[in-house]
Amino acid sequence: MTPMQLGTQAELDILGLAVTAGAAMGLIYGLFQIVARLLNFAAVRLICDLTYTLMFGAVYFVFTLAQTNYLRGFVLLGMIGGAAGWHFAIGRFAVRGAAAVFGAAAKPAVRSMHKISAKSRRMFVKKYPNSKKSKKVQKST
Repeated sequence: MTPMQLGTQAELDILGLAVTAGAAMGLIYGLFQIVARLLNFAAVRLICDLTYTLMFGAVYFVFTLAQTNYLRGFVLLGMIGGAAGWHFAIGRFAVRGAAAVFGAAAKPAVRSMHKISAKSRRMFVKKYPNSKKSKKVQKST
């Protein structure tokens, strides 16, 4: 066999490992989704997605080179399939449940942070009651 050929059994073993690695990456994506749901900012979601994409690429690169010494498409498809399988089988429900539990646990902390920010806002931002009234300016002829 040439170096590019692995054999059917070796490819199936590597594919099984790739699906498992993809499922683990799906679990990590679920953790990022929980953080993004709790903080609920577009910037946080962007950072989580970007971090996950870079992690997935790094895991694919290292995993493929460690197993076969070449970048292979079936490993990438196996990892994507494992991550999608995790998401559609368990991930959606686990993320929803964990976000609800952590959200309920974090409510007292969020309320206290809102109270503190409201007090500090009143300290630094002055409200002028007359500033909202429009003053009529006389027309000069």
